[in-house]
Amino acid sequence: MAMLMLLRHAKSDWGSGHRDHDRPLNQRGRAAAAKMGAFIAEERLIPDQIICSTAARARETLDVLLGEVSDHPPVTYEASLYGAAASTIMQLIAAQGPEIKALMLVGHNPGFEDCAMQLAAGDSSQDSQEIRRKYPTCGLAIFQSPEGSVADLTAHSAVLNRFMTPRLLTL
Repeated sequence: MAMLMLLRHAKSDWGSGHRDHDRPLNQRGRAAAAKMGAFIAEERLIPDQIICSTAARARETLDVLLGEVSDHPPVTYEASLYGAAASTIMQLIAAQGPEIKALMLVGHNPGFEDCAMQLAAGDSSQDSQEIRRKYPTCGLAIFQSPEGSVADLTAHSAVLNRFMTPRLLTL
């Protein structure tokens, strides 16, 4: 079974005077990333590979999250995830090798929301409706597929297993 996790970066600081690519997380964002990391550790959702945007807020989200997890999978930083459209995200997923059964991407809206909605097309679950309503910062969409690897995951084979947000976590 293949698993794909789409994690939107945590809340960033708009008033920092940084270029968009260089904006750091704010205090709320760091707290949300820690909560999400604890959730991922508790649920044992450790991927085989993580691909993260090169934007500072995405990298910092991942760093804080991994501070809560004992197993650290390999991480690749991918510039194309910054501002990526859903089609670019799907191409990145499709380019993964057959050994990658569980993949986490850390990136941005609107691409992540659009990609999640494409993968959840036809799904009328509460989680799917939440994604359509709003994909908040540090939101995590978890898709599964009976396919062998994440590279084979498509809108027709993917099933939205869960959509978790920091506000839903009581850890």
